[in-house]
Amino acid sequence: MDRLTEKEPGHYEIHDYKTYSSLPEQSKADEDRQLALYTIGIEQEFGNVKDVELVWHYVVFGKEARSKRTREQLEQLRKETIERIMEIEACKKFEPKVSALCNWCQYQVVCPEWKHKFETEKLPVNKYLKEEGVVLANKYIELKNKEKEIQSELEELREAVIVYAKEKGYNVIMGSDGKLSISQTETTKLPKKNSKEYTELEQIIRKLNAWSYCTSLDQTKIKEYLKTNNNNKITGLLEKSEMTIVRVGKK
Repeated sequence: MDRLTEKEPGHYEIHDYKTYSSLPEQSKADEDRQLALYTIGIEQEFGNVKDVELVWHYVVFGKEARSKRTREQLEQLRKETIERIMEIEACKKFEPKVSALCNWCQYQVVCPEWKHKFETEKLPVNKYLKEEGVVLANKYIELKNKEKEIQSELEELREAVIVYAKEKGYNVIMGSDGKLSISQTETTKLPKKNSKEYTELEQIIRKLNAWSYCTSLDQTKIKEYLKTNNNNKITGLLEKSEMTIVRVGKK
């Protein structure tokens, strides 16, 4: 906690100083978990807490944002935090997650995301270029770049196949060495972030106490959740579209 001020007995302000390069919307403060958790902390520490106001100082802009939490919001945050703790404690495997914080990490030399870099950067050039991992990576990247060129051509052919099949009314197009099957399927995806539908979907997931299962609105996990938990509200918020599939088969 950056700073705690008791304005009068039982009335507190929790201050946090941010060096963001862009000024956040008020909604970011209203949804912030960090200072809300501090609120729960000082209530447990001091007991007789009547009122807590959360204050963010955006020092680059010389501006501040203020927010408060209701008893219901704090209780919901407490439950969600306990769920996350239980989820973390139940984990057997912790995968590394690359972020800007890696620049300050002292454990890169043993991290699977970074240790090959440290193991090879000290090698002289003649040994570096022959190191097995470097050779494999260079070859894979070379072929992957070629694949991108082929993929672009393949996508153009795919579109031509779909147009041709639609114009002729074909579901199958025969070639000399095989056949193409063209079919339509309906697919769904999450609404765009920061949209009204995305916010509504997030609120529904939280109320269902399924947040630990659908962390950060993961599309795959939500689809898995819907297989065993029919929910028309969630289904109605997913964006639906038709997708054309072209499959290669034997004659």
